[in-house]
Amino acid sequence: MARKGNHPLARHYLRLHLWLRHRCEKLTIRQRKEIVYGLSIVYLICSLWMIAQFFLPPEEERLPVPKGKLMDSPIRTDSTLHELYGNYYLQHHQKNRQQWIINRKNN
Repeated sequence: MARKGNHPLARHYLRLHLWLRHRCEKLTIRQRKEIVYGLSIVYLICSLWMIAQFFLPPEEERLPVPKGKLMDSPIRTDSTLHELYGNYYLQHHQKNRQQWIINRKNN
């Protein structure tokens, strides 16, 4: 097997390939069959598990804080910036309207 290009891992891959091939040639026919069947069974189980994921219902995510536990400060509905400005505008407008009505009656 000739080296093609100047890849940094090519030499290590070639050494590993030759070592593995040499080790496999020492195995008997029965040992080779056991390895092939064992790897095939592992591959089959992994494939079936991945296919089964499409048909199983998704798991519910667990929240880091339990739902029933009270927090330090509750979130109020009027705590948003829009609501604060809206309430301020209404209060200011009502005061001005009341003053306008009073001034109109006096005139």
